[in-house]
Amino acid sequence: YIDSTVVAGKTYKYKVRAKDAKPNFSDYSNEVTIAVPSDVDTIKPSVPTNVTGTATTNSVALQWTASTDNIAVTGYDIYNGSTLAGSVAGEVTSYNVTGLTPGTPYSFTVVAKDAAGNKSDASQAFSITTQQAASSNLIVNPGFETYTGTTGIANSWTKSVTSGITSAFQVVSTPVASGSKAQQITGSGLASGNTAMIYQYVPVEENTSYNASGQFKVTSLTNARVQLYIDFYNASNTLISYKKVDYTQVSGDYVPLQLSGVTPAGATRAKVYAILRGSAAGGAGSFIVDDMKFLIEDDSDTQSPSVPAALASTAKTDTSVSLSWTASTDNVGVAGYEIYRNGVKVGTSTAASYTDSGLTASTSYKYTVKAYDAAGNLSVASNEVTVVTSAGVDTQAPSAPAGLASTGKTENSVSLSWTASTDNVAVTGYDIFRNGTKVGSSTTTSYTDSGLAEETSYKYTVKAFDAAANNSAASNEVTVVTLKGNVVIPGGNKPYSTNPTFGKRVSSPITIDGVNNGEWTDSMLIAIDMAGDDPRTLGSNWSMHETAMDLSHLWAAWDNEYLYLAWQYVDVTDIVDPANAGSAGGTPIRSMDMPQTIAIDTIAGAGAPLDMWKKNGLKPIWGGTNLPDYQFNIASNMFHSGYISKAVNGVFPVDDAGVNYKTGAAAGITVKFAKGKGYTTLWGVKDADDVTNASKVVDFAA
Repeated sequence: YIDSTVVAGKTYKYKVRAKDAKPNFSDYSNEVTIAVPSDVDTIKPSVPTNVTGTATTNSVALQWTASTDNIAVTGYDIYNGSTLAGSVAGEVTSYNVTGLTPGTPYSFTVVAKDAAGNKSDASQAFSITTQQAASSNLIVNPGFETYTGTTGIANSWTKSVTSGITSAFQVVSTPVASGSKAQQITGSGLASGNTAMIYQYVPVEENTSYNASGQFKVTSLTNARVQLYIDFYNASNTLISYKKVDYTQVSGDYVPLQLSGVTPAGATRAKVYAILRGSAAGGAGSFIVDDMKFLIEDDSDTQSPSVPAALASTAKTDTSVSLSWTASTDNVGVAGYEIYRNGVKVGTSTAASYTDSGLTASTSYKYTVKAYDAAGNLSVASNEVTVVTSAGVDTQAPSAPAGLASTGKTENSVSLSWTASTDNVAVTGYDIFRNGTKVGSSTTTSYTDSGLAEETSYKYTVKAFDAAANNSAASNEVTVVTLKGNVVIPGGNKPYSTNPTFGKRVSSPITIDGVNNGEWTDSMLIAIDMAGDDPRTLGSNWSMHETAMDLSHLWAAWDNEYLYLAWQYVDVTDIVDPANAGSAGGTPIRSMDMPQTIAIDTIAGAGAPLDMWKKNGLKPIWGGTNLPDYQFNIASNMFHSGYISKAVNGVFPVDDAGVNYKTGAAAGITVKFAKGKGYTTLWGVKDADDVTNASKVVDFAA
């Protein structure tokens, strides 16, 4: 017992008595009087506990639980048996004992000490055996990866088959234990003792430890067994010893067969076999062998790698720490690194970096790294780095937005605003919901929802969110009814149709600008107004060419999204020139195939340079920008093809590649030929003279 409550310079008397579970007490022991010096610390530290460690071939890395002292522990002495192996200072509770012998048992104890020279009793002994020295494989082509022949036997291996049996040898690519190839051996008609096998000679030295093994997958076996077999020969090629292991059942996967021991006296070489051997008449079987090994100890590498340098943290989260360091060097080669957290090994890495995960938020951790080589030599620990993990993940949602209200509305939009939410970190933005469906987000406390229907009721709520994707509860719900839309009077001064070269491509581009600079010729028909109006009355800007076929009764209506057209074919000359009714050859219109083209301009500044058709009294009622100009080639039922040409900046290019559309559907336009209607309603006027009279607007579809 250690009494740590004494005061320097005072004298104390002690005696002890024993007790049992009852408790019954013994008589007191003799009394001892102890005077505590007034100026000297005579109290020794407590005994180190939980000594443990890991071994390589020539080193043992020890660690233990720290001792305590009435003043302070200043270091530890580490003993290998009764011999001092080394010391550490301060609060270090680990030590790497090096220069040990492979395959040898050792016993270690640790003693704590303080500044006054007081030493604790020795810890409980920790016993451990160093690893056996690294081995090298003497088998050539052990995984059967090299095969350049045609016999089915992998390079460097030899087959042997008892005369009279049936056998097959094949280098296979599946299944394999490792690599990409393995050796298959198949035999049938085996009597007891008959064999089908492969073998290879390896050089050995007498009285040397060895370990032979192979991976075997037995696919079938009847009155036979599979063997890993070794014969040992002396310099006179006389068999002096053998060793074998049998396997007598079918295996679902690869199983290891292994032989180990010490080579016999006088041995100079060994013959290593993989054998299918009959055990009774009618023997048969098949197996695949891979990863053959014959290992001899090699303890020549006892040099540890250099110390990993410049250990540092490259990143951290609330649950992980990423580390990197400068790579170590080794006389043979560095195999990897061991990573220690607070003195305890937590992982390994073959690269000079590592991420330690599963940590606690806002917690301090100390890290060191040690390098090791293939022989198990371990370096001294790197510099120590201390890392504090980040704070925990933000799981707190923002407060709900308050005071949601509508600040404005039109026939197709609703404007909203609300009071800002708060958050433990920060509010990132707001999601806006219309009738329970998210329709947008905002980083401010306002939002305008557009594309709505007029005179329609909508319900809105808003939720706040933060950078961690925590979403608040919904705000109060607000109901808004959009306004009634403006009444748009369809039509224009005149509903025009044009027919550039009868729907053919022109020789040069035509600009739709309402001005005739010579591009509009007599070969291009302009038809206006209703049937019965003389198309030659348009004026001096346009020169006319009468044709037996014309498009008239063209009605147009539009809204923010669509242009609606309706038309009919008539023979204009039936009215204005009855003597030439029909074509020059007297062919009636119903039997002709004359393509008609409708050119449609858009508002000035939004498509073509000028609003040629002056739609709706020059009011800009088509929504959006960059609305295209279209040229519709309306073909009838014989050999002409229809097309829709899109004007670029008000110009119809000569070449339609990438600009013109071969069908209305491709251009996003509904075109319906013959009788019927393309839409539920189709608003227009019956006479072009009434295009500005709202009372004359009718629904043609009705």
